[in-house]
Amino acid sequence: MKPTKRKLMIRFTIGILIVFCMSISVSARFLVNGSGDGYPNPGGEKSSGNSIKFYVAQGASFYLKGYSDIQTLLNLIELEESNGVNFDELNNIVDSAVFHMNNAVYNYDLLIKEAEVTPLDEGFKLKLMTFDYPGFAAEKGLNIVIFQECESYLKQGDVTGMFRHTHSAFIDILGILESVKKTVEKNNLPDLTVLWELNENCAELSLFGQYASRVFYEIIGK
Repeated sequence: MKPTKRKLMIRFTIGILIVFCMSISVSARFLVNGSGDGYPNPGGEKSSGNSIKFYVAQGASFYLKGYSDIQTLLNLIELEESNGVNFDELNNIVDSAVFHMNNAVYNYDLLIKEAEVTPLDEGFKLKLMTFDYPGFAAEKGLNIVIFQECESYLKQGDVTGMFRHTHSAFIDILGILESVKKTVEKNNLPDLTVLWELNENCAELSLFGQYASRVFYEIIGK
């Protein structure tokens, strides 16, 4: 691929990420937040619901930090022709992204274990199963393909399955980052197709998580 075309396509990638970043900045809760409200507090000193909320928030926080690192990585590659390549800087950014995604995976390991032994509140589950998903998607102008994937879990009240889906997406992103790390460590730039895949995985997960949050907050508010 000619350098000018490569630069153009990476600029397009960055543009997509900026749009998602703007979406993140105006959203009070982003990645499957609100799901913890579906788990009852059993009483006593420990609350399973609070533990689930904590792991959801922690997982989202680490993911967003990793996502920010990915945007920084792509921005540095975008500017390679004009600024040159600082592989020390690239390595530091990739290491940070790997660190944060590893922590996102770890927190979701704990989240899934907690959710598997904590029954979902029946009233909350009923609201999920009877929610008007098609009407909501049409009203909000959502990406129907990604929303229907989210709906496939929520309309069954399968919040734990949604956690597993997110966990699997974290692992996929981490795998790509680790391959990028091996390339950058050799003072080589990652192939553009790898960066595309990384961007697409993050973009799809970001929408999936945000759509779930929007449904949860609709239900919580009713």
